[in-house]
Amino acid sequence: MLDHSREPLEKHFTPNPLRAAELRKIGPPGVQGWAVRVWPDLKKFIGITGGPAAASVPKVTHILGPSVPMQAPCYGSSECYIAIPHFNGDPNTDFKVVPVDGVTEYLDVRSNKPFERVLSAWELRYRIGDVVTVKGFAPDDGLPVINYLHRRDGSLGLAYGSTCTESQLTNAILSASQRWIGQIIDFTIVADDRDTPVTYGYLVEIGGDIGKDAKMATRQTFENLMTNDEYHMAFWQGRARKPSIRIVERGTFTEYRRQKCDKTNVSMGQVKVPIVLSDATFREWLLQRAIMEL
Repeated sequence: MLDHSREPLEKHFTPNPLRAAELRKIGPPGVQGWAVRVWPDLKKFIGITGGPAAASVPKVTHILGPSVPMQAPCYGSSECYIAIPHFNGDPNTDFKVVPVDGVTEYLDVRSNKPFERVLSAWELRYRIGDVVTVKGFAPDDGLPVINYLHRRDGSLGLAYGSTCTESQLTNAILSASQRWIGQIIDFTIVADDRDTPVTYGYLVEIGGDIGKDAKMATRQTFENLMTNDEYHMAFWQGRARKPSIRIVERGTFTEYRRQKCDKTNVSMGQVKVPIVLSDATFREWLLQRAIMEL
């Protein structure tokens, strides 16, 4: 893809045959800890590790090796920073709210009370729709320490009333993919209503070859979800069933992003694949791209 740019760029770089030989000896990023062999002074990886990006975490962890910790840069939105990693806890999941760029208000997630009147410009509130749990308060300044759970408008409250968090749904499929399916490129979850009761329907795109025992992934995903008390109770009461996993065609989620860009008139970088998909039109389009069920 860069062939047309190679010649004008090459004049800005000085050849280093010794370094080139070192890199050829190390080889491509396949072995565990490859990154440390290439960059011996690498001490920390900072990057997005939650939401849809969680699908790439196992591969990145393998390349980094056990000596390089991963850290999320922040918890934020397009409008402002909301929180920063709380280093007295787990910097990947614990975030301390920072009232610098915006004002944060907490609303009861169980309330669906509508607005009673039209607000003036100076009274406007923007609901980002994230559900968080307040884990505690930072001892130095008393600011809340929060854990992100899921999007409110995208949470999959199924017919039996059981809702696993986005983290639980993500961890369940990632643990199964690492062992049975292969490298996940992207995934989303829709309501699988082909039978009753409704269940979690994973739509997954993978890179490379699918694992020979990939059908075991559904069982492992189910076992992971059973660690959720609500889901566990609903299943044994006959109000829930096992999740389903369907593999979609290569390039499905790239095309999803392109269509989303065209529909909303935003850049590709602003389009995220939701963990739980509620858009009925895109749900049907994605289901048509399914090529295999595990």
